Amino acid sequence: MDTHSLNEISCPSSDEIVEKPVKLPTIYDFTITKPISRGAFGKVYLCYKNNKPEQIYAVKIMQKKTMINKNMIKQVLTERDALALSRSPFIVQLFYSMESDNNIYLVMEYMIGGDVKSFLYICGCFEEHWAVFYASEAAQALEYLHQHNIVHRDLKPDNMLISATGHIKLTDFGLSKITLNKPIKVRDLVGTPSASNEGLSNRTPGQLLSLMSNIGF
Repeated sequence: MDTHSLNEISCPSSDEIVEKPVKLPTIYDFTITKPISRGAFGKVYLCYKNNKPEQIYAVKIMQKKTMINKNMIKQVLTERDALALSRSPFIVQLFYSMESDNNIYLVMEYMIGGDVKSFLYICGCFEEHWAVFYASEAAQALEYLHQHNIVHRDLKPDNMLISATGHIKLTDFGLSKITLNKPIKVRDLVGTPSASNEGLSNRTPGQLLSLMSNIGF
């Protein structure tokens, strides 16, 4: 991430934080509607925030008991951190990371186009110009990750999603590897001033609080 851009970010003062305390979001702030997919680490459902039903999200739900039994705790935490640190238009956005007594919840942007594997199953193959287009977007996603010391390690059509505007975004970072020289700080997760130009929304205080919260097993 560009250090110069981070220095330009205006953070709230301590007085402002006291005057406007931020509530840690919980899964009870959302309504879960229907399942849309199932992966190695859990099921994915459609959901919306109760105070903003027009905004649809995808929430991955993972059982803590299953994670412990399958020795997948590290993968869950790695996926959360990799998505939280990634602010690229070619990577699925993570908005909230939450937990209950039994489950972990990752609330992400909903990719209405589905995954590339399913698309290829229906269409058979891409025309050459589409293949070049999607390959170039996947390459840009990987370049961004490598610049930020993240290696995906599980790139395949299943983990390449298609947005409503027809662009590729990478997902499923459970097998990824992150190399960090310091603990993750709030400013590492804040959107840069250029984020809106890339189609990314700046994260709210509630989102940042949820992404920084510890997950207990």
